[in-house]
Amino acid sequence: MIKFFTGRSILLSIFVIVAVVVAGFYILNNHIYEEKQGDVKVTEPYRATLTGVQTCLPHKDTSGPQTLECAIGMKTDAGEYYAIDFMLMSQIPPTIQDGDRFTASGLVTPIDYLSSDQWQKYDIEGIFSVTDTVQVEDRKEIIGFSWDFQEASSLNPDGNAQTEIYLKILRDGGGTERKMIETVDGGCNDLPDADNDVAENSTQIQCYYAGAGERFKIVKSGEVYQVKLQTFEEGLPDYNPPIEEYKVFMEFDA
Repeated sequence: MIKFFTGRSILLSIFVIVAVVVAGFYILNNHIYEEKQGDVKVTEPYRATLTGVQTCLPHKDTSGPQTLECAIGMKTDAGEYYAIDFMLMSQIPPTIQDGDRFTASGLVTPIDYLSSDQWQKYDIEGIFSVTDTVQVEDRKEIIGFSWDFQEASSLNPDGNAQTEIYLKILRDGGGTERKMIETVDGGCNDLPDADNDVAENSTQIQCYYAGAGERFKIVKSGEVYQVKLQTFEEGLPDYNPPIEEYKVFMEFDA
């Protein structure tokens, strides 16, 4: 006996076949996508919105002596570093300091896409060219300070080395901000006993060369911190130099 399919059964069969084909396509496509994720690396510029903190970019090679040179960048919440460029913004960008957390939108140019070697020494994913939507979160509380000293490339008039003084501002949550303070003659060191007005979790430093020098300390004054400077001379048996007052050298928000 010959059985003929009804119109309804034919339509049901076609529907089942189409459903199987579509499901198979999506399963295969998803499998291929997942297989390629470990190997595919984006190498062309793309638009993105990133969130992170402003910080100095890390060097790839950390085996040798490290300078205090600081190239500004962003460390994202995922732990990736990007060099930051605000030149494409149509308006003046907000003031962002090291340690500030912010969100911005723009164009990411992967490091492999760059023809210049300028950024190859840094351990970064690429350059983040901010175009719009910059939102800076409330600045974290300052919890301490530390001084850094680096031999300057310049020499004093006597042909001896100078020292560059940097101040690291430590903020709650791990953010840091680094400021260039001054270039002085001779070398610098922490003083063992700080003045009573020196800010909490900071030290007082002295720099000395050829019978004269400078002292620096950080003092909190209201809603700002002040870096204060005192110059001094070394006394001699027949000479008592005047004692100079500390003067405000620099200020920044608390």
